[in-house]
Amino acid sequence: MTASVPHADTSDAPACISLTQLGRGQCATFYKADLRCEDCDMLNAMGMTDRCQLRICKIGDPWIVQVKSTRIGLSKSLAQRIFVLPPSIRP
Repeated sequence: MTASVPHADTSDAPACISLTQLGRGQCATFYKADLRCEDCDMLNAMGMTDRCQLRICKIGDPWIVQVKSTRIGLSKSLAQRIFVLPPSIRP
């Protein structure tokens, strides 16, 4: 795992939810991911870094999320292992 995409341990953040629990158009703050190092490196390179803001553009398979001006396609199985803070929770 990389420092900017920490391993998912949601015990210290009870308000954290899976990315797949959000609906189209909703925004959230990236919190943690339970992914292989290679996947973390790829997402980091595309702008999904610690505490970044993201918006759900499309739900399903693939999930499309926007980080800044970049849209990223994620398989459903990958999206389920990405954890975010919903809009009502600020880091």
